[in-house]
Amino acid sequence: MDAFSIVDEVCGYAPGEALWIEAPAKGEREALKMQIWRVLKKLRIDDISIHFRENKDGVPCVVVRKKPAPKCYKGTLDGVEKPVDLRLAKLRKQMEADGLSADEIEAILSEAKE
Repeated sequence: MDAFSIVDEVCGYAPGEALWIEAPAKGEREALKMQIWRVLKKLRIDDISIHFRENKDGVPCVVVRKKPAPKCYKGTLDGVEKPVDLRLAKLRKQMEADGLSADEIEAILSEAKE
């Protein structure tokens, strides 16, 4: 499995899910981590993390995990906090840069919230 296919696979995962890749040799683990990291950097993907862990059998693995969205809140002076989804804000910015109309953006974001 090459680094691009690993990243493509993990991008389709739900937040919190991980792909465990057995890599008994230390050099193999380090090389795989660097290859995946380069792909993530090239594609500007920031919601995937890479770790070294041992599976339940004690075999060293490279764990590629889709990070859950951070919990953020927008607060006002009267103490009211409204949750903010940073991924939707990032998606909105990208769509505005692509020149989509406000109606198209709202339609896509309403689907993404569901």
